Order: sequence, then C-alpha cells, then structure tokens
Amino acid sequence: MGLTPDVAAGTLIQSSWGNEIRNRTVQVFATVTERNNWIAPPHGAIAVTTDTNTVWQRTATTWVKVNARGRTAVTTDGNGEATITHGLGTTPPVVLASPGSASVFLITENMTTTTFRVHATTAPGNNAANTSISVNWVCFP
Repeated sequence: MGLTPDVAAGTLIQSSWGNEIRNRTVQVFATVTERNNWIAPPHGAIAVTTDTNTVWQRTATTWVKVNARGRTAVTTDGNGEATITHGLGTTPPVVLASPGSASVFLITENMTTTTFRVHATTAPGNNAANTSISVNWVCFP
C-alpha cells in the first residue's frame, strides 16, 4: 500500500481538501523504502511500515520511531541487573518495563541510543541476582 492518491481536480471533493485530509491521516507503507518515496511529507506526519509494524512520526526532515517495544528474556547479573537492546535509535527519556512472570520489581536506568538496563529486586534492598526473567518493555522518544 502506498500513499493515498491525491484527489483529482474537478471532482466533488476539492483536491486541496483531500490532500490536507490525506496528510492528517496515518499512511501505511509496506517498507521504509516505500515510505521514503513520499515526497515532502509534512512535519508531524504519521506513517506505519507493515514489514516491521513500526509507527513513525516526521519531525522536520527525518522520520523518528514513535516507540520501540519488546519482550526480552534476560538473566540478571550478581547485582540483579541486565542490559536490554531497544532499537529506538535515540535515547529514550521514558522506558516502561514489567516482569513477564517472575515475582520481581524492575527499575529502568542507564538509557542510551541502543540499550537500557533493568535492575530487578525481590523486595526493597534485595537484588534479584542471577535470576532469569522475561521483561515486557516499551521505550518512548
């Protein structure tokens, strides 16, 4: 699926109105390459690429992922910490994480452009050292 076509001039709907509406809807593309063929998307445009089910927002002249999410199985180190790769492409100020099954509490910290760390505890002050957990997470730019 490509960009919604422009409204043809002379139809009942004014082409300027149709184009404005198109630019205010979520455009669906098969790939990033197809999305990049959108000539002059407006600042703030939203697009989805279906090959990776990724939502993008146009900011100035670049496309930015709206979020990155996943479920990652990790084993914590001796301090109850583990590193997770997020793929957002920017340092997220916010990362939400919850344990998939283990009875632990998670704190996210040390966010970078590619990773963040989780610190798992079983109770305040008790690190969940060397513990296998599944972490559900989402990063926001």
